Amino acid sequence: MGNSKMIKRAKKQLLPSIGTLPKELLTEVFARVGSSTVTDLFNLKQSCKQFFRAGVDPEVLQRVSLEKLPAIPWRVSSRYHSFIRQCEEKGNPEALFKHGMVEYFSRMEQESGIELLKKATYHGHEVAAYMLGLILLCTNYPLKGQALQILKKVEQGCSPSSSTKIQKCRN
Repeated sequence: MGNSKMIKRAKKQLLPSIGTLPKELLTEVFARVGSSTVTDLFNLKQSCKQFFRAGVDPEVLQRVSLEKLPAIPWRVSSRYHSFIRQCEEKGNPEALFKHGMVEYFSRMEQESGIELLKKATYHGHEVAAYMLGLILLCTNYPLKGQALQILKKVEQGCSPSSSTKIQKCRN
């Protein structure tokens, strides 16, 4: 029996730890986890210092999915706002979109709201493009041509077999 314990210990010692992964691979794993669920990303970040560092990598913050997080949370949390701000700074399209919508519709800061929606659109957020197109179409007649062009781009991006992107954005 003593021999089997030594073999088990030897096997444990030969197994590589997560710390031996290259930084780029660990970042990619975290970006994929974060792109599917932000809760799992938060849990990973709390596991150890190395995971925390990987969880705040700019690539991860840019790709993390924020769709299930409220734009305006019920409880005010400095950690929540800090995290969202970090995501915005790294160009996360959903963070930019949510902040733009809050600025435009809740805080009545139309210029900053439109700028944030433009940034979200630039980073590929289709609903932001749709909203930007509608806002420009309804509020700024000189930019009607630009608004229609934005809406046309959203519509062109759809596949013929599915319902239109405009319809999805509207829903």
